[in-house]
Amino acid sequence: MNIRWQVGPNWFRDGEVDIIEGVHEATTNLISLHTDGSEGVCTLIPNEQNGFVGSAQCDNAQTSAIGCGVSDGPYGTPFNQNGGGVCECPTSSKPSNQI
Repeated sequence: MNIRWQVGPNWFRDGEVDIIEGVHEATTNLISLHTDGSEGVCTLIPNEQNGFVGSAQCDNAQTSAIGCGVSDGPYGTPFNQNGGGVCECPTSSKPSNQI
């Protein structure tokens, strides 16, 4: 498994963003968000995503720590055969409920 992630200083309360995630022979990237629900509701809006939404609820307490995720883009061998890439995830020191 190869994962690139970002977390706040108080993990899970401040959330976690998994930018590149996949296991074994996966060929599609999974982008995941995790929260603990203490700062309000965090959900994905399926029709505003480019990929397949596996779970729209990001609160770990409600999803047994699965969080919410979107499968989109190449991962593993297809990603490498395409020359790799650069991933970007904007950050801010200001609290926000928008991603």
